Order: sequence, then C-alpha cells, then structure tokens
Amino acid sequence: RLWLTYRQREGMRNSELESIDAAFREEDLEGTGELTALEVPTAIRSLGYQVSFEAMQSVLRQVDVNDSGSVDKMQFRKVVRMLQECDAQLFLQAFDTEDPGRLQAIPL
Repeated sequence: RLWLTYRQREGMRNSELESIDAAFREEDLEGTGELTALEVPTAIRSLGYQVSFEAMQSVLRQVDVNDSGSVDKMQFRKVVRMLQECDAQLFLQAFDTEDPGRLQAIPL
C-alpha cells in the first residue's frame, strides 16, 4: 500500500501535489480529466518551469505511452517529476565540478 501511494504521488509532498493538480485543473477547461500536448506546456509554465519545445516533446513521448496526444492527472504529475529530475541533474552538473555525481556537505 505504501508503494502504491508513493507511485501515485510521484514521491511529492501534499503541498507540491496541490500546486500541480491546481495547474492541471486550470488548463483542463473542458473538464475531460486530460490535457492535450498543447495544454501541458502552459500548465508547466504556470508552475514556474521554462522548458524548450524539444524538451517538452521528449518528456511527453516518454509519458504518453499510448500515443493518445494527451495526459491525465497522474501522467501530468510524472511530467513534473521528470522536469524536477532534469533540474536536479543540471544543478549537479553546474555545481559539482570536483567529484561529478557526488555532492558533499560543507563543514560549518
């Protein structure tokens, strides 16, 4: 049960999910429970992400496994998680120059 909950939440806190789900609802104007590939980038931008067209298409191809051209709320959460992981990777590349892949605590 714990694993199922974790997967449904994509490892995110309640406050994160509330923001993500609100962005999803704002773009789901017709109330279908899905966002088209054209609506997803707008919802993503409302969360503060600036993603290139190519990067967004790449993420959508990975998430939209049935090629429907749209994503539901769970798939949208996965898109956001993937973008968070990309941001974390970019952070590591930018700031972890001495031992790539391994950040160490700074002694106080």
